[in-house]
Formats: sequence, structure tokens, C-alpha cells
Amino acid sequence: MENNIKELTNGYTQLTTYNGYVLAEKDFEYSESKKQYVTWMQNDRGFTLGHYFTDKTAAEEDFAVRTGLIHQNKLFNADELAVLYKALNDYDAAGNFDYDNKTLCSSIESARDKLESIPGIDIEKYSKIKVLIVEPGQEPRSAEIINDLYTLQDIVDGYIEITHPNEDGSVAVIFNEEGKLRGLPPNREISGNMYVGTLIIAGCAENGEFCSLDSIQSETYKQLLGLKEELNHSQKQIQDKGSGIVL
Repeated sequence: MENNIKELTNGYTQLTTYNGYVLAEKDFEYSESKKQYVTWMQNDRGFTLGHYFTDKTAAEEDFAVRTGLIHQNKLFNADELAVLYKALNDYDAAGNFDYDNKTLCSSIESARDKLESIPGIDIEKYSKIKVLIVEPGQEPRSAEIINDLYTLQDIVDGYIEITHPNEDGSVAVIFNEEGKLRGLPPNREISGNMYVGTLIIAGCAENGEFCSLDSIQSETYKQLLGLKEELNHSQKQIQDKGSGIVL
């Protein structure tokens, strides 16, 4: 590679050239503190087929691929890296590690360490789910949480237990399994069950894993578990008890 710095067309400065391609930069038009980068194919008539970037790392990766220094399938974008990180964690959480295979374990841990060290990669992106958190005396609130046991336990303040309020099992109520023994404050009645302490309302996939609530599920349970709905339900219970009917 040739790293001779020289001025090119349109105010660009050459950073490096190799195998018929050029990597160049110039001050970003809308901000003097930023740079704009380009990779060009170079031929006898000048420069053509430019790929433009505001991120230098992305430009350098594109240059490496275009010049053939790196095969394009050896590079993964930010979303792909986040998915790989989640897959490794899921593999670990499922107890699939063969701990007698030291080489495998070492490679997996090395891969996770590398993924965690990459700047700009949201390694938790595909490990997060959209849920409702329902606290005693509070309106249900939407939240995006990390989908792991430790986070769930932290929210409900203890070991978790799960029920499914709908027939198809697509929604899960996650709560503290020892809540009543510990005397946690009453919260909501759902499908005939009285829950205490903080609740998490999450989606539930066919394989039994928690997943995000869709927009319809979220709005439905916000309304069903809203304080106004709870108050109306309690008033109806009092009225029905007076007539000899208990819900």
C-alpha cells in the first residue's frame, strides 16, 4: 500500500492507495470538526465508483474489501455482531457448554471478549425485550429490559414465577414466587389470581422463551391493568358481593 499524502479532486486528501483503489478524506461540509471519507476505484481517466462515509472505520473496512485485502464475508455489520453475541450468551445460558472441551470454551470466551470490546456495537440490542412493568399503586409503564434471569429477578426482587393469563400462552406474568410469604404489597388481580409485588408482563414465544410484547398486547394490558380499570373492578366486586355474587 502507498501512504503518500497528496491532494486529490474535490478537496480530498489521499490517505492510502492499493490495488487500484484509493482511500481519501476531507473536512465534512457541515462541520469542521468532522471528516468525510471516500473509497474510489482509480483508472487512467481518474476516480470513479466512490463509496462515501462519515465514519473512518467503516471507510477503512470498505477499502479493505474493495482492494481484496479482506473477503467481504469475513466482516460483519453492527447488527450481525450483536446477534452473534446474543447467540453465544444463549448457548451458555442453555447449559450447552462442553466444559471438558477446553479449546471450545476458550474460543467462545475469546469471541465474547472481542465482541464486548468493539466500540459502537450494542451487544445487548437483541437481548432486550419490550415489556410492561406493573408496580403496586402505579400505572403500567413500558420498558425495554435485558432478557436474562438476573434482570428479571432484580425487577421483581426475588426468585421468579410465571403464569399465563391468556389461553394461547403468548403473554407471561412474571412475579416474585415468595411475594405472598414475604408480605409484599397487593398489586393486581389478573384472570382470577391476585398478585403481589412488582409484575412484569412479557411476550412468550412458542419455545417458552420470553420475548417482546407486540403493540396490541402492550396497549391491551396497559388498559386492562390501568388503575382506573382496577378501581372499577374493585367497585364492581363490592356491589356484586352485596347481591350475593362474588367474581
